Amino acid sequence: MRDPPDIDRLDAEGFVDNLDGMACAAFSNVTEEDLYITTDLLEVQFADKTAWFSARETSTVEETAEIQNIYTHIQDVDHSPLISEMAQDSLYRMLPPGIRSCIRAYAIIRKWIVSKIVTPRLGLRTRQARMELLLKVIEIARWRNSNP
Repeated sequence: MRDPPDIDRLDAEGFVDNLDGMACAAFSNVTEEDLYITTDLLEVQFADKTAWFSARETSTVEETAEIQNIYTHIQDVDHSPLISEMAQDSLYRMLPPGIRSCIRAYAIIRKWIVSKIVTPRLGLRTRQARMELLLKVIEIARWRNSNP
């Protein structure tokens, strides 16, 4: 198993290359059939107007709140009864394994990047350098996606 990249020793181009490699590895397990199944599940889920409401109660007392995105929400939300009346699984559990693997990879990479920014006793200059690096990474990734 490879060690994660050292964020303090990589330039922005190298970081994007590392992220591309991780994404390619995650997507290598996704088949065309996985994409068709996922599309069908999401179409039915979107057809049900109340299917995206989370059944889980959110506490207002929590000190930390996780910022939701579509990937975390898919893991929390129940599937629509239009998909299946019999199944008790969440929408996430109904997705093909290759798609679930991509969602897990995204969550791992996201948490790792956040941990590199919020590390206690990091120091202002190092934190600022990491944030600037990540902004450059975003710019490069967007540029590469718009100019194939």
